[in-house]
Amino acid sequence: MKNTIYPWWIPLISASILFILIRISNDVPNEDHYLNHSPLFISIELIGIVFFSYIFLFLNRKLANKVIKQKLSVVFEYLIVLLLPVLLTVTVMWLSHNAENKSLSVSDIIAPGIIVMLMNVWIYSWLKNAVLERHYTDICILNERIRNENLSTKIKLLQAQYRPHFIFNILNTIYFSINEKDETARGAVEHLSNLLRRQLYTCEGTVPLSNEISVVESYIELCRLRFGNSISIFTRFENKHCTISIYPYILMPLVENAFKYVSGKKIVNIDMRLSEESSLIFCVKNSISDSYIEKVSSGGMGLKNLRQQLLIYYGETGFRLETIKTDQNFTAVLEVYNVG
Repeated sequence: MKNTIYPWWIPLISASILFILIRISNDVPNEDHYLNHSPLFISIELIGIVFFSYIFLFLNRKLANKVIKQKLSVVFEYLIVLLLPVLLTVTVMWLSHNAENKSLSVSDIIAPGIIVMLMNVWIYSWLKNAVLERHYTDICILNERIRNENLSTKIKLLQAQYRPHFIFNILNTIYFSINEKDETARGAVEHLSNLLRRQLYTCEGTVPLSNEISVVESYIELCRLRFGNSISIFTRFENKHCTISIYPYILMPLVENAFKYVSGKKIVNIDMRLSEESSLIFCVKNSISDSYIEKVSSGGMGLKNLRQQLLIYYGETGFRLETIKTDQNFTAVLEVYNVG
């Protein structure tokens, strides 16, 4: 928050007014004059009032912000506004009177205390109003920025709506253009279409396990085409058609990681099962060579991002994700508890 709403000269003006009012309230009833006091007496009161006026301004600003943000009780708020300046004023008057070896009586404090309280209430009310206006302005600016960002997002979504349909139309054209006898090419297009459709149209929340396994299987088939006979892939998906649901794309990163780092004998083993405790256990193991051991040991950004995603979805106690590395294999095990 900018300090322009708290001009530096405000404490000087309020201090001058306070000094005059305090002297008048004390000197007039006693038929005295402020010039009759020693220079030390006047200096202590004047400098002290100026100094504490800046303190009041600082504390009032902090209190106003705290009250607005944390909604403190009105009683506590104005108890500070009324009592704190009185205590500081009494301190200044005690120092000035002590400089002239004068005693400070209760009657000397009553009038200045009331004046200081009224002055501080006025200053605090002005500051609080300024803080409220600034907060309101900031909120309006933030809301306007959010509206503009939402509008920009909607425009981009509207502009991009035709693209998925265009892609699927092209894929369908390619699919039907391929000779019916070429099952490999047709299968590749079909699996690619399945992956893209799932990525584009996945909704928020959980999805059936069977849908997630279908995407994983499509990805595996595309990897078979990519690697050809140079790789051995073993899969087992128990109860993949069961009715349980999971969050989307929590299995795919493990599969992608396996095919990314597979080396050596080039073996990928993917196993999924449901335990008796209604937990989903998904295990992916891939062979590695010496040149890949250091790369795989860090786990990769994919696994780190997956862990963060799982923490959001299931919390710290809702899953187990661990990796096991040997000289020849890298294994990632994900167990999601109580999915049944």
